[in-house]
Amino acid sequence: MTNFVIRVQLHSENNYAEFHRAMEQRGFKRTITSSDGASYELPRDSYSFRGNVTAEELIDRVLKAAGEVWSPAQVLVTEGTSTWQHLNAARASGQTSTRPSDRPLGKSTAGVLAVSGSP
Repeated sequence: MTNFVIRVQLHSENNYAEFHRAMEQRGFKRTITSSDGASYELPRDSYSFRGNVTAEELIDRVLKAAGEVWSPAQVLVTEGTSTWQHLNAARASGQTSTRPSDRPLGKSTAGVLAVSGSP
């Protein structure tokens, strides 16, 4: 399975709530999980995905989700290991913390980026 981080920009601020729902229905998450199992909120309009797909297939999925609420969308898909700093810790209920994690550096390695739901 491959880990991806996706960044999307719509051209209308009013449609992001609907877009987030459409993305979640397709298995995209707004959090990332570190190699020690802790989850963190991704920056605004960023998503994670883990699956047996190509970056091109993910772009198609994102554009379909965007087409439900607004089109066109700018999409960037990156593949592989992610490293981050100062992301907010995610709460178990899916709500996010208001302060960045105390951990200075997080890392997601192949096989540990947790994403639930089917693509």
